[in-house]
Amino acid sequence: MSSTNNGRHRTTGLTQNASAFWDQPHFFYAKIQEKYGVAPKRLIADAAYGSEENCAKLEAKNIPALIPYNTYEKENTRKAKKNPHHQQNWTYKEEEDVWICANGKKLVRTGTSKQTTESGYTSVIQHCQCHECEGCPFRLACTTSKYGRTTQWNPVYHEQKQKARERLESEEGQAWHRQRKTDMESVFGQIKQNRGFRRFVLRGLQKVSIEWGLICAAHNLLKKAARDKQPSLTA
Repeated sequence: MSSTNNGRHRTTGLTQNASAFWDQPHFFYAKIQEKYGVAPKRLIADAAYGSEENCAKLEAKNIPALIPYNTYEKENTRKAKKNPHHQQNWTYKEEEDVWICANGKKLVRTGTSKQTTESGYTSVIQHCQCHECEGCPFRLACTTSKYGRTTQWNPVYHEQKQKARERLESEEGQAWHRQRKTDMESVFGQIKQNRGFRRFVLRGLQKVSIEWGLICAAHNLLKKAARDKQPSLTA
């Protein structure tokens, strides 16, 4: 995860399941403010942080974020875009509350369910089914269920994903998202591949945090040493 302010890029690696709080970007954002006394202009993270709960909390706190949702990369593949049986390529008719499939048939809502996270956030999932699959020429390509095609969706998360896509696909969003990959992934590559750190030798969150802190300190010191060896541009 990373944040930016005044053109500077601050990068922090976090293990998503390290605690009940550090997997929540709004908590990370607040810690940055508390530690450095400034509010980052934007928060950038990978899809592991793009849950409905995180999007809702970031939006509620007016925190600008560039975070792809978990299926963003998959939806952008040529295969997914050309598959007429993916829900992303269907049409939703809000006035009727139905999805229209590739054959023009309706998938109507058959029920709802709820999912609650460990932190207490509740998502509402709508379940839809098509009752007109009999005789459909696309049936074998669309579904193997004898009951007809079904799908489920989350209206709140669906809207959040649309907003996330707009931000990510803007010119500025694309530039920052590319920069994040360069800043973050190269660091992990250096630590794992070039320096051979592939597993923690200690156990327990506190000990692992210390061990990771030492790894990061070594990484930063090596970077500084390499930079200090470079001839000055002003010399």
